[in-house]
Amino acid sequence: MAYGSAKARPDASEDKRRFARRKVLRRVRIATLTRHQIAATVRDLSPVGCGLVTNERVAVGSFVEVVFDERIRPAGWVTWSRNGALGVDFDYPLVPAAFEQILIESSPAR
Repeated sequence: MAYGSAKARPDASEDKRRFARRKVLRRVRIATLTRHQIAATVRDLSPVGCGLVTNERVAVGSFVEVVFDERIRPAGWVTWSRNGALGVDFDYPLVPAAFEQILIESSPAR
């Protein structure tokens, strides 16, 4: 897992997404810096982040790795968390081939 410095989240008035989120339904693992593995489900995805739901608490500001499979493991920061849902901003955007592979392998949320 890569380390990095936290990015400041812009004010809500400036929070305009550069990439549209795509609805997905994909089971993943969230790996923390302490190597703790948390089961989660990705509900929406863009090349630069995702929204997840989980039964475990993950603190805002935590650095995590979202493990889609052994090759696709984007790392980033938890930017918000409430009622079992959380958002992760990736440190580096997903490459287009990985993003498309996840969309193809994921069932659309209904």
